[in-house]
Amino acid sequence: MAADPVRNLLARWDSFWYLDIALRGYHWNGNPLEQQNVVFFPLFPVMMRGVGAAVGGHPLLGGLLVSLAAFLLALTYFWRWTADRLGPDAATGAVWLLSTFPLALFFSAAYTESLFLLIVVAVCYHAERHQFARSAALGFLGDSSVRTDCCCGSPSAGWYGSPIAIAGG
Repeated sequence: MAADPVRNLLARWDSFWYLDIALRGYHWNGNPLEQQNVVFFPLFPVMMRGVGAAVGGHPLLGGLLVSLAAFLLALTYFWRWTADRLGPDAATGAVWLLSTFPLALFFSAAYTESLFLLIVVAVCYHAERHQFARSAALGFLGDSSVRTDCCCGSPSAGWYGSPIAIAGG
């Protein structure tokens, strides 16, 4: 963190917590009344740290790159998934709507939202193609990204052994 607010533009809101985990790991001071970084899941900070090391030791920049790459991949999966149902024109429109929605701002920040979107769309995409092992693996990976998606992989794993999946439905 720098004293200059312009240099800290990437470290806003929860980005600071992810950066803290990427740099120092998890820590708990024993006081449940204070904010702690232990409430954040590890996938994004691990990726921040890894990509940050690859770009010269800048985990915050690594987090931004992870978010932008995940969002691009999520849009690709989303386009393909939508095109299979509604055709390429509708899929293109859906991608435009998703990427210009006002809250899409968070997909271009060092947050978990892009990674979560990628994982959820990829889980659905692969599950529909009866690639249940891949879908479940991605889902369980998603379980380590944000707490709101708990059990993201469980439906895929359950679907894999269901009579409908076995019958090819």
